[in-house]
Amino acid sequence: EDDDDEDPEEDPVDYPADGGDDGDDEEDRPEVTLPPRKRLDIALGP
Repeated sequence: EDDDDEDPEEDPVDYPADGGDDGDDEEDRPEVTLPPRKRLDIALGP
């Protein structure tokens, strides 16, 4: 029925667990601050 509306995965905006809005989590995860290219470099290694 309307279970689709109660799907938390369908409404990621309602998930403040990301902490991205606060910006305080950014210090906890500096990896997120790095661009995707930098992250790829780290994943690929030297």
